[in-house]
Amino acid sequence: MEKFFGKNSIKFEPQSVEVVFNNTTKCRLCFEQDVENYSGISVNFDDKLIGMNIKIVCVGKLKEKYFKDAIAEYKKRLSRFAKVSIVQVPDEKAPEKFSAAEDERVKQIEGERILSKIKDKEYVYVTAIKGKQRSSEEFAKEIQDLATYGHSDITFVIGGSLGTSDAVNKRGDDLISFGKLTMPHQLMRVVLIEQIYRAFMINSGSPYHK
Repeated sequence: MEKFFGKNSIKFEPQSVEVVFNNTTKCRLCFEQDVENYSGISVNFDDKLIGMNIKIVCVGKLKEKYFKDAIAEYKKRLSRFAKVSIVQVPDEKAPEKFSAAEDERVKQIEGERILSKIKDKEYVYVTAIKGKQRSSEEFAKEIQDLATYGHSDITFVIGGSLGTSDAVNKRGDDLISFGKLTMPHQLMRVVLIEQIYRAFMINSGSPYHK
């Protein structure tokens, strides 16, 4: 038997109930006794049914093998939770010394390339020094809430060495910062994907996060 409540549905089976949120996130409520008494409930998420899409849009081609290997490893680990894609857009060449106007021109060109890879339906995080800092637990809760409320397509943007344009920042639904320290934007890709993986592990109750 299946009942629908708006976009959500509940399937009743002996000793269990399967809940589907916005056609994306599914979980099963298991009852130790019976459905009417609602006692001894446990929640089990089917990783393969979550159906989330994580996209990382970044500027410039990654050359260092050790960075590539690290990203490939976390991408593999994340595959049990979500489909992960990494989109690289070309960086704009510029002289070592240039004016503020030239700085903005480079960010604008790179920004247009970034925005061309983002769809309207995607929830977008833009990495920025002036963004909001949060703990790993807070970040995990945000990811979980986005999935619960139907945001199954989440995109993260990492700008080039000069940062992101105003247009990209305005398109972002949230600006996220990983601290005031300056780090190469290539390394930022590894830090970001590890934190995304950590968020899913926190939400799954894994001891990975200690």
